[in-house]
Amino acid sequence: MSINRSRSPVVSVDIPSGISSDTGRILGHAVRADLTITFGLPKVGHYVYPGKGHTGNLFVEDIGFPPSLTSSENLKRNLSDLDLVRSIIKKRDPNTHKGSYGHVFIIAGSAGKTGAAFLSSSACLRAGAGAVTLGVPESLFSIFQSSVIEEMTYSLPSGDGGTVSERASEDALDFINKQAGTVLLGPGLGVNKDVKTFVHEIVLGSRTPMVLDADGLNCMSSKTEFFIKAKAEIIVTPHPNEMKRLLSDKKRSITARDINERRIEIAEEFASRNNVVCLLKGAPTVIASPDGEVYVNTTGNPGMATAGSGDVLSGIIASFVAQGFGMFRSAVCGAYMHGLAGDLARDEIGEYSLIAGDITEYLPDAFASVFNVN
Repeated sequence: MSINRSRSPVVSVDIPSGISSDTGRILGHAVRADLTITFGLPKVGHYVYPGKGHTGNLFVEDIGFPPSLTSSENLKRNLSDLDLVRSIIKKRDPNTHKGSYGHVFIIAGSAGKTGAAFLSSSACLRAGAGAVTLGVPESLFSIFQSSVIEEMTYSLPSGDGGTVSERASEDALDFINKQAGTVLLGPGLGVNKDVKTFVHEIVLGSRTPMVLDADGLNCMSSKTEFFIKAKAEIIVTPHPNEMKRLLSDKKRSITARDINERRIEIAEEFASRNNVVCLLKGAPTVIASPDGEVYVNTTGNPGMATAGSGDVLSGIIASFVAQGFGMFRSAVCGAYMHGLAGDLARDEIGEYSLIAGDITEYLPDAFASVFNVN
């Protein structure tokens, strides 16, 4: 369209013409603005792609809407920001010890996927967990024990192909329900019959709060009804393809594109239907609680679209759960801090060279910004 081809600065009022304010979708053709001035509150279409890509710099102006409209308890959709994170992550009391900050049991890793376990456990410690134990297949135990320093290790019976055996569930549940404060289940775990049975038994048998990620989610693709039967609170952290597998069955087929076009509604529906906190990864990441509250994450950049980034995220979230932030707030804070660390890494090394380990390396700088440490 001629406006988009012009070389003049483009200013949109309320929302760029052609963008749905409710969904961010393009309705035919749409103006691509350099800046947008909206009123009262930002709209969903300003923060969800493709609308976000057409909004440019966004300015929200007060034109006198009654406070009852802009701060109503009926407004369930929110944006994460630094003020919110500062209200949750507090400076530590000097009179504390490692037991004050929780013990996370990470069940992860398989032949060819040991890195996922290392990424999650390292991020978990960097995000402040007091202790981390890695539960790993017995056949790979020597690899893990010789490679970690801060983490503890716990051997689980192995099956074929360097994965955990279905026989491992009894040992794992004994550790979970007697020693762990939080469970992270899934990074690099693999997917086969044994692993699926193991994951199902852990989900049903754990009484300890759980973060379910990666292959843990893939193993649940035909058993989402187990979420309702679970004894423990659960956070799920799917990317669109993992969500597609969780939602698709013989009666319903859905694509990753469908999910990206309706990511807020999809996350809301899945959280409510399955009584879980649902963190749907992507641009932007959306976090939904079972009672309908939603946060759209405002940090992160394309450089974070790299293998292992999700393993780092799940480690951060599990750490926050262990520290007592609560399930929903841990997911919201985890996504924000993960993205903030990624943004700080991008500023130093650029988007193209950013790898998952860099996000963990920049977590201290992210925490420093929360606490205003220069």
